[in-house]
Amino acid sequence: MGTRCLVEIYDGNNNIICTLYRQYDGYPEGMRADIEKILYHAVITNGISSMERRANYFNGMEELATIVVMKLKQSSPCGNVYLFQAGIRNVGEEYIYLIKLEGDGVVIYCYDGTESPTKINITDEESFSKEVAE
Repeated sequence: MGTRCLVEIYDGNNNIICTLYRQYDGYPEGMRADIEKILYHAVITNGISSMERRANYFNGMEELATIVVMKLKQSSPCGNVYLFQAGIRNVGEEYIYLIKLEGDGVVIYCYDGTESPTKINITDEESFSKEVAE
């Protein structure tokens, strides 16, 4: 049996853009690490010039959501990662990850069934898993 999780990605107005369901490897060493690798040093912009075109630049949270879905499906092209109805709950998830824009930076909140989530600031080296920062 896999470790299921949900990932919600929010726009700058705190509305859910999309909800992803992952059938297995939803624990922090799996999904959290995968999200961190995709979003490492993410920069959110409003428009991108040819001078700014870099892998870690995203033209808004909507593009960030698209890239997260694409990268996760590239690693699991058949099964495992699915788009679900925004805001869905109680589908067997053990973890819930929220990806949000706060100020100028992207943060990940990881809920594991406890009251307070773990917060990871994507632009802060101290918040990252050791594997991602190396």
